[in-house]
Amino acid sequence: TDEWCSWTHGHSKHQVFAEVTKSVGARFAMAEHPDTRPIRLTHRRTDHRRVVFLGARNAGVSTVMGHLLFRLPNCLNQRSREKVEAQSRDLGNPTPIYSLVVVDCGGQRLHGSSTSPYEIETPKYVLHLEHPQKRQRSLTAATGRALAHSDAAVLVLSAAEDSSDSEQQHLEMVTTAGIPHLLVVVNKVDLCTDQAERFAEICDRVKLRLSALSYEGDVHFLPVSASLGHNMLDSDEEAGGASAGGEDAALQFSWWRGCTLAAQLLSLELAPTLATASLPLRFVVHTSGGVIGTTSWSSSGTVSYGLVRAGMQVVFSPSGASAIVRSLGDHNGEVALPGERVELSLTTVDTTSPNVNDICSEAHRDPVTAVLSITARLRVFSRRGLDVGTALTLCTLAGSSMECKLDSLCVVRDETTETIDHASSGDVCTAVLSPVVPGGVVEEYSRYPTLGRLTLMRAGTSQFVALGIVSAAVRRDGAMTKAAVSQAC
Repeated sequence: TDEWCSWTHGHSKHQVFAEVTKSVGARFAMAEHPDTRPIRLTHRRTDHRRVVFLGARNAGVSTVMGHLLFRLPNCLNQRSREKVEAQSRDLGNPTPIYSLVVVDCGGQRLHGSSTSPYEIETPKYVLHLEHPQKRQRSLTAATGRALAHSDAAVLVLSAAEDSSDSEQQHLEMVTTAGIPHLLVVVNKVDLCTDQAERFAEICDRVKLRLSALSYEGDVHFLPVSASLGHNMLDSDEEAGGASAGGEDAALQFSWWRGCTLAAQLLSLELAPTLATASLPLRFVVHTSGGVIGTTSWSSSGTVSYGLVRAGMQVVFSPSGASAIVRSLGDHNGEVALPGERVELSLTTVDTTSPNVNDICSEAHRDPVTAVLSITARLRVFSRRGLDVGTALTLCTLAGSSMECKLDSLCVVRDETTETIDHASSGDVCTAVLSPVVPGGVVEEYSRYPTLGRLTLMRAGTSQFVALGIVSAAVRRDGAMTKAAVSQAC
């Protein structure tokens, strides 16, 4: 107001800061009592989903992802755009080099390995794009961890090169992780003489491999040229409304009658909210903080399944904390739906506090309990294979890990189940794991798909061994769901 502006001119900046701090402190005190708070902060409800980009080193994965981020509005700030353009000019290229968006603006590329998350807002979701740039000696470690967290996958193939082992390996990992949506992007189509024939040939090859792997998800095929901008974005989708492909883009892809990559990516029908909201609560804790030794605590994270509301009594596993939800922070409303990120203001029952990577569940409706034994369906990717009795580190979607021991292995050969002591690379087997220290938490894939994926590493190392899903889990109280038993059998 004018009165406030005139008051600030007659006081020092320290006095103004003290007055503002005093005013803001009063507003935070009102936030502790929602009934007396006059105004509630509002926001547009959005679901957060993850999309992982896969592909060989020369397929142009960074270029495809960088093109989308550079051309779509509200993905990069102006400073990052100017940085990419300046670096492109220094390299002698008058047009932006889109791979620099992922390599440099992410600031995460170290020794050939990077994981660069970015966000794209859509009318339905906030898509988090992730591009694991693998090291040569740990080719599948970053990919396995990224797939365990993803709702969809984009596999980039090069039309200028023949089939490679990495293509088969990526398809196996997508199938094993149970990713429901797969976009196969055929890049560098402009380098081929007969574009339509080459695109059809690659599609038939990928379809044959997916059929052999019994992939049950949705598959879409798209031809693009990421460096030239052909079939990447519509002209009205790009920032500034300028087409990156030039006037000959329509002539180059006149044979293609489908949609663009951006339109297909933004139209993905990911997990419906209504179906997951009816399940028991599963809330993954990302950050947790408070005053140690007190009952006031705050935990923020993502609602994976179920609903969370004020006044609900919840438990956290594996920390064992129990609390009552006082409020949902600045969330608009009293209920948070699946896919939303909220901050829970908690009153703990005792001095035990929630930890990062805990899973929060409702105390009186299917609470999360520790497991004594885990049955998982795995695909082995380590060249050394997998032996019974090996000490492994099991990593879950929530980010938690536990030390396990491999008790038994069995495979199905010629419609008969055989118990084996060693599984070679590429084998699909059923494994029984037992935690070294009971107290870990996992969920069955049949009930909670996004929480039922796991990756196995060799204990004490970062060597990736296998990727799979949890078929069944024996809880500490001896409970085992019927769905889990049938899935395990």
